[in-house]
Amino acid sequence: MSLILALKKYGSGFVKYASEDGQTWVPLSDTYESMPILDIVRNADKKEIKEISNNNGFEISSEFLKYAPTVAGDGCDIWGAGLNYRVHANDLEVEQPNSGPGSYFRPNGCLISNGDKIVLPAQSQRVTAEAELGLVVGKKCKNVAKEDWRSVISAVTTVLDMTAEDVIRENPRYIPWAKGFDTFCSIGPALVPLERFTDDEICQLRVSTIRNG
Repeated sequence: MSLILALKKYGSGFVKYASEDGQTWVPLSDTYESMPILDIVRNADKKEIKEISNNNGFEISSEFLKYAPTVAGDGCDIWGAGLNYRVHANDLEVEQPNSGPGSYFRPNGCLISNGDKIVLPAQSQRVTAEAELGLVVGKKCKNVAKEDWRSVISAVTTVLDMTAEDVIRENPRYIPWAKGFDTFCSIGPALVPLERFTDDEICQLRVSTIRNG
């Protein structure tokens, strides 16, 4: 199953809501409210969501809600793997690295929720958007062996990756700057626990970028 998270503002705070289908939402109990989002995803199933609903006594329409980021906000690291598609590397007229993926770090200000407004920067005349598969690291880790990757990845999600592409064409070393503008990383709205997929199924996942239908 997948779990979509949303927020509703109450006074100076927010209440988290969860949904399986994006239509019917149930408020998360105090117990769930204090749990990390990934723990909610990892432990949630239909029975538990029904129990949440029963404990709180009501459901709420999605029109009153705003999607919440599917990963933590402050302190969340956002890493990207660049030039991992040969055709795209050729399109940018740069070579793929041989020793590993071309990686880059994004500042936390890039992170927005699904459906939030994306602000195009005045410094760029060519901003592009690409849908990506996001891997959510669910625990603190370091020097994880390639064959043990499943031990630290908790879920997958969708990411809309924004790039000031004219900056990269000017200088490939500008990748972090070109991808570091505020609102340039939209994540969600759903998290799907990794255990739902076999390795072969992960390789068969397809993500599409669709603009205006």
